[in-house]
Amino acid sequence: MLKESREHFETLEMNKRSIHSEVDAVRQDINKHLDTLEAKLRRNLDEIHKEAAKECQYRIAELEARQSAIQEYQRRLENVIKFWSQRRDSDLSAIQTFYEKILQHRLDTANKCYEYEFQINEKIDNLKSLIKHFGSVRLHCYANSFDDSGVRDIQSPQFDQSLEDCTASVTNSFSICEDPSSDIGGCTYLYNGLLMIGNRLKNSLQQYDPNGTLTAELPLAGKPWDVCLVNPFTVGVSLPSNKPWNMSYVSTIAIVDTIHMKTVKEITIHSKIYGVAYGEEKFYVACVTEVKILNLKGESVHVIRVPNACIRQVCTDKGRLMFSDWNHNSIQCFGRDGIEVFTFTHPLMKGPVGISVDYENNIYVTSFISNNVHQLTPDGQLNRILLNKDDGIKEPRAICLQKYNNRFVVCDSTGVKLCELLSSST
Repeated sequence: MLKESREHFETLEMNKRSIHSEVDAVRQDINKHLDTLEAKLRRNLDEIHKEAAKECQYRIAELEARQSAIQEYQRRLENVIKFWSQRRDSDLSAIQTFYEKILQHRLDTANKCYEYEFQINEKIDNLKSLIKHFGSVRLHCYANSFDDSGVRDIQSPQFDQSLEDCTASVTNSFSICEDPSSDIGGCTYLYNGLLMIGNRLKNSLQQYDPNGTLTAELPLAGKPWDVCLVNPFTVGVSLPSNKPWNMSYVSTIAIVDTIHMKTVKEITIHSKIYGVAYGEEKFYVACVTEVKILNLKGESVHVIRVPNACIRQVCTDKGRLMFSDWNHNSIQCFGRDGIEVFTFTHPLMKGPVGISVDYENNIYVTSFISNNVHQLTPDGQLNRILLNKDDGIKEPRAICLQKYNNRFVVCDSTGVKLCELLSSST
């Protein structure tokens, strides 16, 4: 009897140890899963923190750029008032009143940005002849993005006629490198008159003053193909993938603060890209056979496909999307609804690349193979060939107009050509 009890007790002890062992194994599995879950949560939190930090950095830089823009226009306006204070015109008080109203206006730099504009009083004589002394001043308000539609500007007397009736000439030129064969990846004007150029030989974004002097430079992660204006002092730079055709592409659009010359945000695109444009808070990106339309987060909102195309540059203006198609030697224009408005071709337009518009909605196209610059009417008809090889144009790639005056720039294989639209009577 005692032996049976002892055996029964030992059996119970073995069962007890077995149960404890199983409990320990389950506890270890639970702890292991908890550790894995905790590590995953930490990684997710770190990624969220990094993304939030990058977004905050971009927003802070954007606000700083807008603040600097406000200060710049304030300085310009004070110079204008100083100039007028030396005159004895009877209507000076009207300008002073306008200036005081602007100063009293609350500038909310978190949501809005402003530019100043003078409304010309009909009683003021010779203002246009004096504009060369102090430039132009505008007032325009926008929220979170820059749209220059509807902005008026003081024009010099020679542009009482339409820009369609003007001729063009090269007034100055300069090279972006010691190599005589330049490789320029797009260009755009800032609203303070500085010129931003993508240098593909140095993999950099360069800033030049109106005289062609290099004032700042930012190294980039790749070869820039195009540069577009995002707001008065911020640009977007397209950086195509350099992988072979049989591999996946990872291209980038770098958003650059041109005041501090630093990249504040990058948008990744899994496509081969070329030109880029910005308007109505969207990026328009040339992706060989299609144009991708992205929001500010880099999310695709629409795609326009053109079979068998090779889309090199894009341009958007007042609800129109225009792009150059190298394969079909054409310029195509689409409306907001995605419906084609017109297609332009011409025997003297071979290898179209750069495309830009002026404030009268005329369209300007550079032809790489034909060595010329075409001016089209807003409805897509040829108006004239503005420049050709007789003007020193060789393999032109990029073009950009200063939208509210008569100057524009053409970038070709020999460098940068500063050009001017002239009255046909001069």
